[in-house]
Amino acid sequence: TKGSVTLQGLSGPVDVKRDGYGIPQVYASSPQDLFMAQGYVQAQDRFYEMDVRRHMTSGRLSEMFGKGQVQNDEFLRTLGWDRVAEQEYDKKLSATTKKYLQAYAQGVNAYLKGRDAKDISLEYAALGFTNDYKPAPWTPVDSVSWLKAMAWDLRGNMQDEIDRALMTSRLGPKQIK
Repeated sequence: TKGSVTLQGLSGPVDVKRDGYGIPQVYASSPQDLFMAQGYVQAQDRFYEMDVRRHMTSGRLSEMFGKGQVQNDEFLRTLGWDRVAEQEYDKKLSATTKKYLQAYAQGVNAYLKGRDAKDISLEYAALGFTNDYKPAPWTPVDSVSWLKAMAWDLRGNMQDEIDRALMTSRLGPKQIK
C-alpha cells in the first residue's frame, strides 16, 4: 500500500486496496467519490505519463523537453485534440459527465498539491528539468484531450474495417473472411 490519505471533498468513505503488484481497486459509495479517488490514485501512480500525454495532446512537448520537440509540436497542433476537447467539454458533454471529469481532476490536483515535480515522480527528478518546469494543475479538458489521442492511437485498423464494411454489400461472410 501507499499509506492512508485524507482526501478533502469526499461525500463518503472510499477504500483503495492494492494487490501484490500494486494494482489499485477503488471502492466508493458514490460515482463522484469514485472518480475523485481514481484521479488521486492515478496521479499517485503515473502523473508523469499523464503530464507528458497532456503536453502531447496540446502540441506542447517542447515546454517539457526543449527545442528538439518543436517539429513534433507543430504536427500535433494540427491534429487539434485540445481544441476539439475544449469544444466538446463546453457544448457536448452532459452535466453528469462534466461533474465526474471535475471530480477526477480534483483528485489529481489533490495529489499534486504541495509537491515539487521531483517529489511527484522519479522521472521528473531524473530529468532534472533545466527550464524550471513545474507541472500545471489537471483540468477536465485534459482528460477529454487524452481520450482524443487514445482514439487516434487505436485507429490502427481503421482502413481494414472500412474495407470490410464496403465488402459486405457484394460479398458473403466466408468471402470476406
